[in-house]
Amino acid sequence: MAEKKDSISTLEIKSEGLGACLGGNSLSVPKYQRAFSWEDDEVANFLADVNTAFANGDTEYFMGSVVLQGTNQKYEIVDGQQRLTTATIVIAATRDFVAKKGMADVAASLESRYLLTKDIWTQAIQPKLSLSVYDNEFFRKVVLEGVELEPKRESHERILAAKKRSLGLIEGMSGHYTDWFQRLAGLIDYLDHKARVIQVIVPSAANAYVIFETLNDRGKDLSASDLLKNHLFGRANERIEEVQANWNQMLGILEGHGGDGLVITFIRQLWSATREIAREKELFARIKERIVSPQQAVDFSNELVAGANYYSALINSSHPLWKELGDEAKGIIESLNAVKVERFRPALLAILANFSGKELTDAMRYTLNGSIRYLVAIGAGGGTLEAAWSDAARKVSTKEITTAIGFAKEMQRIVPNDEVFRTGFQTSRISKGFLSRYLLSAMERFVRGEKDAELVPNSNVNSVNLEHVLPEHSHEHWPELDPELAAAYYRRLGNQVLLSSKKNAALGNQAFAEKKAVLAASEFELTKKVGAKETWGVKEIEERQTTLSELALKVWAYKV
Repeated sequence: MAEKKDSISTLEIKSEGLGACLGGNSLSVPKYQRAFSWEDDEVANFLADVNTAFANGDTEYFMGSVVLQGTNQKYEIVDGQQRLTTATIVIAATRDFVAKKGMADVAASLESRYLLTKDIWTQAIQPKLSLSVYDNEFFRKVVLEGVELEPKRESHERILAAKKRSLGLIEGMSGHYTDWFQRLAGLIDYLDHKARVIQVIVPSAANAYVIFETLNDRGKDLSASDLLKNHLFGRANERIEEVQANWNQMLGILEGHGGDGLVITFIRQLWSATREIAREKELFARIKERIVSPQQAVDFSNELVAGANYYSALINSSHPLWKELGDEAKGIIESLNAVKVERFRPALLAILANFSGKELTDAMRYTLNGSIRYLVAIGAGGGTLEAAWSDAARKVSTKEITTAIGFAKEMQRIVPNDEVFRTGFQTSRISKGFLSRYLLSAMERFVRGEKDAELVPNSNVNSVNLEHVLPEHSHEHWPELDPELAAAYYRRLGNQVLLSSKKNAALGNQAFAEKKAVLAASEFELTKKVGAKETWGVKEIEERQTTLSELALKVWAYKV
């Protein structure tokens, strides 16, 4: 059988200086690659390593491998973005510094050799290095062209920090050495020829990612999403363009909600919802085992796009999906986000993909009420809780569960029943203000007879705030307050009431005799009842919390 033209046997491997790699090629970071990610300490280490090797007169300094894909000196960077970008920033800072010193010819030579080049035929100025879609415009204007711009992303701030750090090194040379120009020239020359990388050039994109995965098998210094992405690209073979397009679409959907950490959390929770529970440290190994063919890589990348749309909606209650699904579904998402729980997300990913109509909203309501019950009676939960949600999600994904009631029954094994919820609620201590506000607001709406009381949280502290009736510490207005009792009962939910922020600020640590008049005049029914008390202490807090626990059973009902 004839060998394919772009097989791995056609790859080119050579040792080359990092600067020479920049100067001799046209390089670009693919749009699906992550943004510039090196923090200041990583940039500082890079500069220190190169400068120390140069100062010590080391013959060579090895800086690892760089994997490129393409031909004829026009390459995409599969691996090596951070080092190549940082080297470019150092050279650009050197150009800027010598230009300010009046050495325009030297600055122009540095620019044409390493930074910007003019096309012979079109005369258009082109960068030697182009970054991904997230950073390219900012990088080109701020680093390559010297324009001042405000950063719009964290990666832009990191680029600015790298530029500042590089200028600091160069200015330090100028301030400490009379022969600073020769030293600076020597440093750039060292970066060009002696700070060396193993440059691996592969014509085929799919093969480039196979090489990348092999070289980085331990995942050292790589993000989990880098590993996952490159594995999918490597397995895609001739269908790599489909997988690349899907990966980039997924990133575009999630971009506004967070960075690399959010992407890997989404992928992990999607995997848990459709295949098997996976911790972050296990995820790459699991995907590597299960996604081995081009078709599997394409199918999974399609899943990532569909799942990212749902995941974006889970994070953002203003997502167009909630307008389509209605106010009830939107209210549930607002409530879940208000109490800052996330363990349920594998389940909702499966529910959104497989349920519709009333079955969908009922299953979502069971998710909310089950989450609140667990949160109040047991705690935030960890691996056990997420495993339960993920198990239920997989049964929804495989059609083993097809109804909201079936879903609710599956979760009964971990959702606290009425007795456990009541008992846990009676003694719950809530230290997070956003959670107390949500719980009290929902119960307030219920006693007013409002429909769907648990669906509309009010987290606006400018209009609704919390008052802890019993203060946290002894005070002149509470001289008999026992410190241990205060510590034990201050954060009990029975000791917390809703007030307008203005009234709350005015109360401070006043005695209950002064507080009660303000509480009794409150527009909140549950707060008024506290204001009707003659005294306030442990007995009253426990009695109120018992009353609230009975309300909670009705507000967050879980009937199957």
